[in-house]
Amino acid sequence: MAGFVNSGNLFRTGFEKGRSQICPRSSNLARVSMAEEIGDVFAVEIGTGTDLHGQDVTKAAVRACRDAIAFNSLPGLIKVLPNGDLNKMVVKVTLGVPDEYREKVDLDQVRAVFPYGSVLVDLKPGGLAISAGVFLPDRGDTDGDDSVIIVNAAVEVGS
Repeated sequence: MAGFVNSGNLFRTGFEKGRSQICPRSSNLARVSMAEEIGDVFAVEIGTGTDLHGQDVTKAAVRACRDAIAFNSLPGLIKVLPNGDLNKMVVKVTLGVPDEYREKVDLDQVRAVFPYGSVLVDLKPGGLAISAGVFLPDRGDTDGDDSVIIVNAAVEVGS
């Protein structure tokens, strides 16, 4: 199966030039087309996301990405993309995620935040997991865990 990688413990995705890959952490192992490494960068956006109760790192990651792009418009981007095609855009998302939660990030949900282009996701050590100070099982806390999960996102938009 040339052009595919094992979906085991892969954190970094989309960085094998010109290949298509099985999407790591995907429940359906869908084939995802990956762009080459990002070229010219036109914008860098920063965001932070949290999950206060329930320890859902994907929810925190999605919120960080949405925070990063919430107040941005890049109308000039279509002038520099090949044929003005927004699907030729490359979005590189670098997420700082606490080590103990990194394997639980659903990369498909993170990619779904971005409506256009090829989305590359890179998970790095970072973020925080801290005590909320109160255990709330009715809000999703389980096993005595009252952790707040904080994820940081750097979103690079380019071609």
